[in-house]
Amino acid sequence: VGGSGDVVGYLRHVDERLGQVGHLASFYLGGIGSSSSSSSSLSLSADRMDIDGADDDMAAGAGGDDESASSILLLSIVERHLLRPHYNPQNILYPTVLYRLLDDESRIVPDVKRLYTLGKRVDGGIASLRAAFGQYGRERGLEVVRSDAVGGAGGAGGAGGAATSKAESRDARLKIVPNLLSCKSHLEQLQIRAFGNDETFDRVVRNVLEEVCNAGSESGDDEGDGGRKIAELLAKYADLRFKNAKAGGSMAPSTAASAAAVMARADSAISGASATAAAAVVGGTTESEMEIFQTAVLSLFRHIHSKDVFEAFYK
Repeated sequence: VGGSGDVVGYLRHVDERLGQVGHLASFYLGGIGSSSSSSSSLSLSADRMDIDGADDDMAAGAGGDDESASSILLLSIVERHLLRPHYNPQNILYPTVLYRLLDDESRIVPDVKRLYTLGKRVDGGIASLRAAFGQYGRERGLEVVRSDAVGGAGGAGGAGGAATSKAESRDARLKIVPNLLSCKSHLEQLQIRAFGNDETFDRVVRNVLEEVCNAGSESGDDEGDGGRKIAELLAKYADLRFKNAKAGGSMAPSTAASAAAVMARADSAISGASATAAAAVVGGTTESEMEIFQTAVLSLFRHIHSKDVFEAFYK
């Protein structure tokens, strides 16, 4: 599985086999009766099932003749040979394989959801998935927070190259907050839609956001900065959004006045950022869009340790 990277196809294959085994048990053991047309519709037949190593399970179920016990036995055989050997960090949960699946929003349902559901059939499967999901969130979040890193000044291109690099870094810096909000939303969608709103995965998301928001830059004095970098960027980005909304006149007077009172003395938007970069991150300015934006900003602000830094930009 890890070699081919076709996690989606393999999980679908396992899910189909489990369903076929359930129908097989019901057909032969549930008193349905036999017919050539019905039996031909079962793509999985008993003689194709690998039952090696199932002696212990067979012995345990030998005393029960009911359909349920037999169905459980057959399902355990499929799980033992098709699922358990591959549901681990070396195969299905291997980062380069798993991350492609988690990145694709179109696969949250049914593919990532199927990954979670099948994990319940494996001892320690959900715990392994939870750990892999946490690592995924940390890596993706830190990529966003550290996307403004500038290479050494001594690189190729001389002074002109250094100036271009710094300009690109300023533009990237302006995009950190909206990209971080997008990353947060994606993790929450995975937790709600794919992982069944599992509380343990919700805690993972909260822990990841707290770690990412307070990580700072990859190197330098602000490594593990307690959230000072994100607090500053969040204040400047919020100011940019509110000023844009106020200038557009699309906010209700009460909302605009409230925003102006809070943001009036904020520092200007990140200096040196290009007009194109600024326009790309400002977003919508309608009243409903601004209410959604305020909620998103507050939810991110909640994870920052250096809340006083955010407040300092309005004094």
